[in-house]
Amino acid sequence: MQTTKFRRFKNKLKSYKLVDIIIGNPYRAVRDHWSLKLAKWEVQYHESGLTTGAACEFMQDPRYTHSRDNAIKECKQELPTWGGNWRSYVGCWTADHAKHIEGDFAECGTNRGLLSRTIIEYINFKELKKTFYLVDMFGPEEGYGNCYEETKGVFAPFQNVKVIKGRVPEALAQIKGKKFAYVHIDMNAAEPEMAAIDFFWDKLSPGGIVLLCDYNIFGQKEQRYAWNMWARSKGVSILALPTTQGMIVKPN
Repeated sequence: MQTTKFRRFKNKLKSYKLVDIIIGNPYRAVRDHWSLKLAKWEVQYHESGLTTGAACEFMQDPRYTHSRDNAIKECKQELPTWGGNWRSYVGCWTADHAKHIEGDFAECGTNRGLLSRTIIEYINFKELKKTFYLVDMFGPEEGYGNCYEETKGVFAPFQNVKVIKGRVPEALAQIKGKKFAYVHIDMNAAEPEMAAIDFFWDKLSPGGIVLLCDYNIFGQKEQRYAWNMWARSKGVSILALPTTQGMIVKPN
């Protein structure tokens, strides 16, 4: 039986959320105090360094999976080593958004073309009145092996895709587009990436997207610093993604 003194002490502590656990009814504490409830966290996605309980319905979407699988087969290239499918899907989503915006598509840092090949099928790019420019050295000096002829072969069926061999910024002179809706930059170094964004930014239509492949990689300080300084100078912000990507939307 509780004494009067004890009851007064208990009442005084009612404002503290843990009081019911300490001296009262644990069940009532969990029921009444939402902050004490335990939610069961189930992993929905786990791949190459990215684990989350978030829903990932795109993994069962035939539109995405068929585009991805065909690209893997034709490009003879595996998914990225961080965020694999989620990173690829981000690329597909940005391209799907950009297809409604005035301007062409471009990628600087194509390698064998896995992401761009996935995107082309995902949004049925061949039916769009746009050109997709793919720029890369495609050579062994980039550490990927000489893949120029193979990559050209992958994109040969698409008349509105132009494969350009060369180093940025010099190779950008071969790009004929005047306006752009989507630009993907993946060159693993600050200097050519800054040259690329300087070339494309004024040509990017309002609402157009710049997707950065390696912006949010832990330890990639020089590259991220360069992008942050550039963004500050333009008055825009970069959305950092857990896939290590970064996304910029051109303001209206």
